[in-house]
Amino acid sequence: MSCKSSILCVFSLFLGSLLFLFNTGCASLPEDDVDLLGNLEQANPNDEIKAAVLENAVISDSGKTVVLLKSQSEGCDVFVNGIFQGKSDLKIEGLVPGKYKVQFKKKGAASEIYEIEIMKGYELTYFISLQ
Repeated sequence: MSCKSSILCVFSLFLGSLLFLFNTGCASLPEDDVDLLGNLEQANPNDEIKAAVLENAVISDSGKTVVLLKSQSEGCDVFVNGIFQGKSDLKIEGLVPGKYKVQFKKKGAASEIYEIEIMKGYELTYFISLQ
């Protein structure tokens, strides 16, 4: 068996294995166009997306990207792109720069969706006001 045919055999086995994994759901490719609303509970496509108030923006001494999400009442559930992150006031490090949808929920208060923008190398503080 020549070198070229050996490489071709190994490559064919590799591709066959990948196709098997993708077809059985054991593996998936990252999506380029991810729905920014993600799995936000009770989100409606007609819901208004509000701009969060950027309270403070400073260049990070450590060079890390950091965001602090604050609300007028502590202990709100905080979701970023539909994924629960913790309770407010919440500090998140290492988010990739870009726009994110943030939802704060607290029993007895209206849940609203806000958009924030993350900038690389900055410490950002956003304030969310629940109605």
